[in-house]
Parts: sequence; C-alpha cells; structure tokens
Amino acid sequence: MSKEIERKFVVKSSLEEVLGKETLETLDCSRIEQFYTVITEEKEIRFRKKEKNGVKQFYKTIKSGGTLVREEVETEIAEKEYNRNLENKIGNKIIKERYLYNNLEIDMYEGGIGFFIIEIEFGDEEEAKEFVLPKEFCPFIEITYDKRWKNKNIALKGVPSV
Repeated sequence: MSKEIERKFVVKSSLEEVLGKETLETLDCSRIEQFYTVITEEKEIRFRKKEKNGVKQFYKTIKSGGTLVREEVETEIAEKEYNRNLENKIGNKIIKERYLYNNLEIDMYEGGIGFFIIEIEFGDEEEAKEFVLPKEFCPFIEITYDKRWKNKNIALKGVPSV
C-alpha cells in the first residue's frame, strides 16, 4: 500500500478563461469515466477507464483513510474486469476531462458548468502544507477537507454547489 497525499481546490471560473484558449489546446488531456463498487466512510473501491488519443486504460483502485493523507493501491486491469464490475456500481458514473498543467491535475466534470477542480499530489505532508496554488487560479476554495467534494460522494449525491 502506498500513501496518497493530496490537496484539492475548486475554481469558480472556466479553465479557458484562466489559462487562455491557446494554452488549453496544448495541454495533455484525458477523458475519465469512473464508478465505485464499495463506498463506506473509511474505504472505497473505484474502477476507472482513462482514454487518451484513442488509447484506453483501465484501473482498479482501493483507497482508505481520511482527507489529506490516504492509503491507496491502484492496479491496471483488463477492460473485461472493468465491464464486469460496472454491473455492481454504487451511485452514478462520474465522467470528467483531466488536463495536466505543470504538476496540477485539473478536472472538468460533465455537468459541472462554471468551475473546475485542481488536485495536487505531494511526496510528504510538509510539502503539501507549504504548497501555494499559483495566482492565476485565484480566487479559489480549498476543498481538501470537505467530504462533499470526494469523488465517492459526488457519485452518490452529485456535484455540490460552489
């Protein structure tokens, strides 16, 4: 098991407005579809399909723990396993586009008009605590500790209001 140390922010604006159309067109982008088969307060099992340039990859991820620091085990799986588990999904499938900008993962959720989510993973807690989001993303709201914005809760209850 490895530790995932991650902070999350919501920016109430369009990504094109913040970065500009020219920059946005140059970013690495993937389409992600994911669903859950186990959702409890302390554990989640997620299946994800990631598509980039026509290439599909499938993953199973088990996460446990809190907010800033969690345990995570991710393994690549076959499409057949992904489809088989889809029959047992809990809640809704989440669909989003993920852009990579420097060390930031920027997610635009289907149906989430007018905002985007930034996720940043860190090597240790000290690095996470010292991180300052680049000024081009201001104003923002940190949602690291807001459980409504956990993807498992978005699958159950939908995207929260900003």
